[in-house]
Parts: sequence; structure tokens; C-alpha cells
Amino acid sequence: METTFDRQRRMQNQLRPAEEIVAELRATLPAVLPCTAKVGAWLWIQFPARPDSATLAAVKQLGFSWNRDRCAWQNPCGVFRRRSRTHDPRDLYGEEPVTA
Repeated sequence: METTFDRQRRMQNQLRPAEEIVAELRATLPAVLPCTAKVGAWLWIQFPARPDSATLAAVKQLGFSWNRDRCAWQNPCGVFRRRSRTHDPRDLYGEEPVTA
């Protein structure tokens, strides 16, 4: 069950720059890095298969939320945009893999 503190921490992590989130991923979840990409200012994680619940909980705490349309965990990294149904952000901004 998510507490108010957990929710506030997750929301604060959605405001942090991508570089800080990637540094925390390197330190706490290095196995997730090969599945992570930078799309514009946002970070996306696309797992090949459903990860274990501990990994999902850690990803959520880092400010990622599930986008079922794109099948990816996404963190806006402080740059919020309206949802676009007419294009895929990867086509507009490109996709840059995050390296370990």
C-alpha cells in the first residue's frame, strides 16, 4: 500500500532532471539500464518481460508511471506535455539509449 510519503517522493522524482534519475538507476537498479531510453526530455523503460514486484516498486518510486498505449514506464523529468494521440514522441524527438 502506498503511503502519502511514497506518493510525494514519487511526484518529486517526476520533477528531477533525467541525469539525476539515470544516476540513481545506475546506483540502485543497474539491470534496468539496458531497457531505458531517453525520448526528448523524458525517460522511458520498456522491459522485455514483466519484471518482479520489487523492481516495479523501485521504478515507481523513481517517478515512473505506466503508459499502456506505449507499453512503457515513463518519467517526465520535469517536462510535462499534453498527451498526443496523433504522433509517437519517438518519431519527433528520437530515442537515445541510456548506457551503463
